[in-house]
Amino acid sequence: MLDVRRIPKSRRHATAFARFDALRSGESFVLVNCHDPIRLREEFARCRPGAYAWRYLEGSQSQRLWRIRITRIAEGVPFGAGIPMTDLSGSTRADSGAVD
Repeated sequence: MLDVRRIPKSRRHATAFARFDALRSGESFVLVNCHDPIRLREEFARCRPGAYAWRYLEGSQSQRLWRIRITRIAEGVPFGAGIPMTDLSGSTRADSGAVD
């Protein structure tokens, strides 16, 4: 389980990608957040297309709790594939730098 509610906002996406990149095909982790991580899902779609499955286990605005199982379904997507170098350096961009 990766509870990003306890991670500084500026590090949440990088932490989720690091956890994902450490997985082997078929392995997964559960992401826990206080809101629906839509921007993170969009970033996965851009940066790891075809490599993951995203399944909501729980989502509640009233309880401010979302649990999502993220599974690696394909190998061979190298770290950094599809991520602009500005994102790897830690800076944020207006079109992809919003932090969930």
